[in-house]
Amino acid sequence: MRGRTKPEKDKPKKPAVVPEKLARPFADSLKALSIELEAKKEADEAEALANKHKPKQVVAPVVRTSPKRSVDPMGHYDYDDRAAFHQAFGDVRPMPRAKPQRRVGQAAPITDAERRERSLVAARVAEADEAARARLDALVAGAVRFVIERESDGAVMGRRTDVSARVLDTITGPKAAPTSRVDLHGQDAPGAARALVKHVRESAARGPCILLVVHGKGLHSEGGVGVLADVVVKTLTESAIAPRVLAFATAAPRLGGLGAMLVRLGGS
Repeated sequence: MRGRTKPEKDKPKKPAVVPEKLARPFADSLKALSIELEAKKEADEAEALANKHKPKQVVAPVVRTSPKRSVDPMGHYDYDDRAAFHQAFGDVRPMPRAKPQRRVGQAAPITDAERRERSLVAARVAEADEAARARLDALVAGAVRFVIERESDGAVMGRRTDVSARVLDTITGPKAAPTSRVDLHGQDAPGAARALVKHVRESAARGPCILLVVHGKGLHSEGGVGVLADVVVKTLTESAIAPRVLAFATAAPRLGGLGAMLVRLGGS
């Protein structure tokens, strides 16, 4: 037994020597895959950098709509029920839409009756204003007095009692020349009076002047008698423009003679 050696199977075995390629069978594949991934990463980064500086294109989304299908609410009922329904409610119509309510603070539309009422009120106000103006004009004119002289041929002249008689020389002398003119031909008495008042006020507002009033001789008037000459004298002496009138006289023949009148106006 002493000389018996230990069986070979009890001896430790030497580790097997494995070639390097066999020990790492996936090394080359992993290395190639890593290189490929690195290259793809670099390509992706380059593409992202290029897209960053590239203008973006907005693409409108495509909206697909499906055609609406008319659905019969009575479709799932049988024929008898549908017939009974149409027989009972066939003549029913939808109610008309309610009128939109007026918003708070919004004015209601004006009716024709309201328009007529407003027109009548405006007419009454205008009439009252005209009456008040006439009363005021009468009071103003009543404080002014005139001396009026009439000739047998129809010529007339007049002056305010508070001015000198020499003021007549400025409108009766050979050098008298008008600086303003108003023509009353073809107008009736009220229209001529209104036109004369308006023109005297406008002329006097610019300062003292001589106004030529053309009223005509009345040759074409009814009976051949002119009435506008008297209207002019009455308007100059009895209306609201009387305080602006200093004197008046029938114009010289070269300015119209008996068909015109020169008026000396003071300032407003």
